[in-house]
Amino acid sequence: MSTLYSLVSHEIIGPLKSLEVAAVRLVRMLKDNELRMQAQIILICSKQVLLHANDLLDKKLLQNGQFRPAYTSGSVSQSLLEILKIATLTIQNRDIKV
Repeated sequence: MSTLYSLVSHEIIGPLKSLEVAAVRLVRMLKDNELRMQAQIILICSKQVLLHANDLLDKKLLQNGQFRPAYTSGSVSQSLLEILKIATLTIQNRDIKV
């Protein structure tokens, strides 16, 4: 299992984290709103795929009884703001009101 985890981590998780970091830098750096919005879409997509990949790895570890949770502390309000931002970007340019 550790070989599979290492392979997935190296081939999938690492590049996704790099993409996320690059997108964050682009969002901060870009002045053009259209380009900034595209960078935000890249950021959101990379975070979603990263979360799904981590969930699949955790599921596999849970099935084999080898799961060891790693906890991180963070702000609940920051997480809620990110969720609202993702939802806002998702429903933009649609006839949906929140």
